[in-house]
Amino acid sequence: MPPTSINEELANELKQARQKARHFALIAKGAAPLHLIVQKKPIKPADVLSAKAEHKGNTVIEGVVLGDGAELVFYVVGQEPSLPASKLKSFLADTTGLPLKPRFQLVTELPAVAAGDEPADALAKGPLAASAPPPPPVSPPPPPAGPAADPRLERLAALFHSLAPTIQQAIAAQPARKEEILAAAARVKQLLGQPDAAAAHDALLELSRTVQGLAATAPTAPLDGKLSVAALGKSRVEWLTVRNQALADMQRLKEAIAQEFADDVEQAAALASALATLDGLMQRIDVRLADELDAVLNADAAARPPLVAQVRATLAQLHALLADPVMAELDGNEVLPEMLVAAPIRAKLVEISAALGS
Repeated sequence: MPPTSINEELANELKQARQKARHFALIAKGAAPLHLIVQKKPIKPADVLSAKAEHKGNTVIEGVVLGDGAELVFYVVGQEPSLPASKLKSFLADTTGLPLKPRFQLVTELPAVAAGDEPADALAKGPLAASAPPPPPVSPPPPPAGPAADPRLERLAALFHSLAPTIQQAIAAQPARKEEILAAAARVKQLLGQPDAAAAHDALLELSRTVQGLAATAPTAPLDGKLSVAALGKSRVEWLTVRNQALADMQRLKEAIAQEFADDVEQAAALASALATLDGLMQRIDVRLADELDAVLNADAAARPPLVAQVRATLAQLHALLADPVMAELDGNEVLPEMLVAAPIRAKLVEISAALGS
């Protein structure tokens, strides 16, 4: 049932989002939106979980919302939500009374949300008006047009983009191999523009393994760099997407392995061992990094050092996980060759480390 009263706070935040990017968390159940949080500060995981429980939702969609002409775009990374834009439009009309035209857009980088104070804006209380929004975030390169286009190309392009920080770290660690690394990256980019994803996948997998190995040899950076609140808030949201995608892919791998060897009695013990190993890896990935980042973002500058130290310790645990031989073999495995888990995680850890000033 639609709400019996208008949510003025949400309406004002959405009006602001026409000109200034805002974090959002949408609680839904199936294809039905139930609750929407929109604010300038990064949304606390505890607030999301509380809203999900209060409204009895089973899905959380997080990202950044920003106006684009007459539309209100809800930017997300990882996977595009299955929730229809028409349902979201009706929900917003019921809750805010505003004639919004929302849509979801999948991107590889979320728009930055300004961390500083903003001047008073009449838009917060006035009616919606068309405005010239900031440039939109970078979207993944579209797959080639036509029936021959492979649907995996868009995901491969997004993964290639997410590998950029690791490529930079690898070059910094091994400057003598810069030309080799850049040539391999250029080759991947070229293959992403062709219809068949198989060659692009193989080239991307080889590049990923090369730069991950080189990046691991980089010396630890000094700890006197400046922490970027804006970059850290963006990385926190994107980490949740990367982590959730990794866990979903590993669950798919478990199901595929179980199905493939279900009737092979001789392989029963090996199957059980493989599934248990994957369960263990999934538990190690599902750390409380987002909560720890949230604590850093919401703390005063004087209180941040021990919180940052805890984040660094968690990053070290995740880097150790990526060094696990089984984890390294997940990317491009024989059962699900399109699967890439380690590369996106490593790339996001590099971004978080940079945002911390390390």
